[in-house]
Amino acid sequence: MSCNRLSKVVDQTFKKWLDELVVSLSNRSVAEIGISYAGTNEFANEMKAVLQPYVEKPISVLETGSIIQTHTGENAWAILIRYNS
Repeated sequence: MSCNRLSKVVDQTFKKWLDELVVSLSNRSVAEIGISYAGTNEFANEMKAVLQPYVEKPISVLETGSIIQTHTGENAWAILIRYNS
């Protein structure tokens, strides 16, 4: 599989996962969401735009520290969600 084709498959996989997350958030009360990324912030900002309607507070998008980036490599990301109790 070529690198370009693999990249498209990965993009589709994570976008499908994001769609599934949105469905699950529609049934929950969300207090805060944060997004951490390594490398470029392109997908992190895309996730922010999709998730912002599900939380009142602005979503923070922050670059992951260099120690974590050393272990995760480029284009890693995490979504942190705090639900209302």
